[in-house]
Amino acid sequence: ATDLWQPTELVDPTCSGACADDHLSLKADSAGRVFSVIKTGLTGANEALNVVAVRSAAGSWSRTVCGVVSEHHTRAILLLDEQNGTVYVLATAPEAGGAIYYKSSPIDNLFFEPGLGTPFLLNTTDLTINNITSTKQNLNDATGLLGLASDQNTRFYLHNFLDFSPPGNPPTITSLAPASGPAGT
Repeated sequence: ATDLWQPTELVDPTCSGACADDHLSLKADSAGRVFSVIKTGLTGANEALNVVAVRSAAGSWSRTVCGVVSEHHTRAILLLDEQNGTVYVLATAPEAGGAIYYKSSPIDNLFFEPGLGTPFLLNTTDLTINNITSTKQNLNDATGLLGLASDQNTRFYLHNFLDFSPPGNPPTITSLAPASGPAGT
């Protein structure tokens, strides 16, 4: 029935302290799992600042740390590429604006390397890039990953694209005709 509330679910019942902030991004896969990147309010340098939590179709939660407080990631978004079995998290660092970084993990064995991640939007002119956005749909080889953000001081938009399409077979040259000619022939 649409008028009945479901029981409360805790992503991490062992967490104590400021376990939630107001930043989260959700995606669902075709198996009914819900993936989320959630920012905590924890403050210890080595405590989890961003976690990726997954709710199975059966209703159980698992989680893994995506970034710690000392990395200063904020405004993270999560994107799923089921075709290639990858979860992407893109976020701003430092928290006041700077650059956009991404981390990725296999979808079925979540683990994110420590550190800022790979630069996605970074340049020497726009120094306070923030607020990454992307598609709401899941990714695949045809879509790739497109991200857009802005710099709050220069007021410019910036974008980048990760191409997921498999590399094609390079052409094989079997002959040349004509054998010579002016430039552009």
